[in-house]
Amino acid sequence: MLTTARREAEAVALLEPARELADTLSHEEAAGWFWQAYATALQYCDRRADAEPVFAKALAVSQAGGWQRLQAFVLQHWGRSLVEQGRLDEAQARFEQALALRRALNDPRASSTERALAGLAEVRTQLQGSCHCGAVRLTLPWLPETATRCNCSLCRRIAGVWRSEEHT
Repeated sequence: MLTTARREAEAVALLEPARELADTLSHEEAAGWFWQAYATALQYCDRRADAEPVFAKALAVSQAGGWQRLQAFVLQHWGRSLVEQGRLDEAQARFEQALALRRALNDPRASSTERALAGLAEVRTQLQGSCHCGAVRLTLPWLPETATRCNCSLCRRIAGVWRSEEHT
């Protein structure tokens, strides 16, 4: 698959023209796999906002058809996309749904979902921040020993705290 070969843009270009056909075949499991592949390609191309409704469509198709293995796959990948967007509560819900399905199916990929949940728990312990407008975001893999409350007019409005580190 092109997304596993890091050729996501090619995958999107190949899949986009087939969307109409996939819509007409929504009663087929292959259509669900198509929407899953398309959503994942969009995600990997940093088009997560575009991927969101496609993940929802893939999940709806898989649920309507009763294809639980596909449902778990969609939920797992959607969860990863949500983590990348910092939407951790939603990601956890998707991972938990995927794990329940995978355990019920005795799917060996359940361990992958368990690792995703463990990684998510670790991310939640890290300090996250951003600039005032949100254009720059950062995650520190440790908690700093000290932080300083900023007293500028913007930070006073949002209770801003800052920390500087020496770079060596």
